[in-house]
Amino acid sequence: MAMAVCRASLRACCIVCGLLFSVTPVAAAGLVGVVRRDSRPLAGVEVKLLNNGRLVTDGRTDPSGRYLLRNLQPGVYDLQCGAASPFQVRIRDGVNQINCNG
Repeated sequence: MAMAVCRASLRACCIVCGLLFSVTPVAAAGLVGVVRRDSRPLAGVEVKLLNNGRLVTDGRTDPSGRYLLRNLQPGVYDLQCGAASPFQVRIRDGVNQINCNG
């Protein structure tokens, strides 16, 4: 009898825990690229991702001119590389590659 109660309690606990901790996966994307000027990579350039003029995330290029922005939601954004004017980009699930001029 005690064993049956224990199993029922365990089953109920698993169901409740499953409901409490079940998470709907959220798609995440990344954006990588190289910032260049006159075909040369630029180091230390600020790269900004904007949504309706508001900063979503930013980063800087490494010594090879490469940048990486992580954990993005798919959608349409504006990408600004250095002092250049922002331009529209579409981010999809997975890794997206967009190079730009700085």
